Amino acid sequence: MNLIEQSAELETSDPLMDSQHTEFVEIINLLYRSMSAIDKEIEIELMRNLLDSLKTHFDYEESMMKEKKYVNYFSHKLDHDQFCKKISDFNEKIIDGTQRVNLEILNSLKNWFVNHLELNDKKLGKFLAEVKLK
Repeated sequence: MNLIEQSAELETSDPLMDSQHTEFVEIINLLYRSMSAIDKEIEIELMRNLLDSLKTHFDYEESMMKEKKYVNYFSHKLDHDQFCKKISDFNEKIIDGTQRVNLEILNSLKNWFVNHLELNDKKLGKFLAEVKLK
């Protein structure tokens, strides 16, 4: 069972962004499926993988936005920065043992991802597709 199901609704028209989103979804689903049986070291490793995946993805999107002079760059980047801070803070709590992965946190990650995708990434994907056609 998965928390987030892959579907065409999660696509942005940019193949690299979509593959990076798939990686994010896979990590979230792995955390979800193993939530009750996962040990702290695996939790830490998965969260590190999640952060690395997000940073790679956000770096790609932000470089494309700057290169193509995307008008919504600053608000999109701010959303990335705030989410990275939230994940980093959560990761620190896992490392120091004051927090464990739970359904509330995973639902928060899922909701952010779906909202960000709908409000930001789909628009960016469409913009990038249009720029490539010119």
